[in-house]
Amino acid sequence: MIAKDASSIFNILSKLPSHSGAYALVLRLTYQQQLRIGMLGEFEFPAGDYIYFGSARGRGGIRARLGRHILGSAKTHWHIDYLRQVGTIAGYYFIDYQMVGFELTSRIPLECAWSKAASDEDGFVVVVPRFGASDCVNRCDAHLFYLMPPLSVKYVENILMKPLKEYERRYLYGRYSLDGVK
Repeated sequence: MIAKDASSIFNILSKLPSHSGAYALVLRLTYQQQLRIGMLGEFEFPAGDYIYFGSARGRGGIRARLGRHILGSAKTHWHIDYLRQVGTIAGYYFIDYQMVGFELTSRIPLECAWSKAASDEDGFVVVVPRFGASDCVNRCDAHLFYLMPPLSVKYVENILMKPLKEYERRYLYGRYSLDGVK
């Protein structure tokens, strides 16, 4: 889990870029829970790890969006906010579009490409249809997946690499461990 002390959190946040990008957030539920996810309704969430694919195109970019998730928020604006209120951060990955020279007009958004790659693999399960994708123009099934144990960290990272071009792969940053982010 991400450390709770202020200096450790500040250290993590200060290293995140303020540019636009895409991210994958890994949340951990320590026990099974029933949650209401906005207008989607009530769902049973098994204990374990979940991966959420999102975009950070607004003001403050990746630092603002991941910072909001890392720090948590009492407000529930996005679907992921409901799960974040009961889950802990086990990891995150991101790609900074400015570093890569990523051209959004020439391909589908990376969070959708990651969702598609996860949908095609064993071990990635949609618990809530349309979670994080209710307004997705690419009609993704969901942007949140339950990671069926025993998935390895390497397996998850390989899914994140799939839609990236060879030269873009070196710009995927982040960390995830079965023990959480330290």
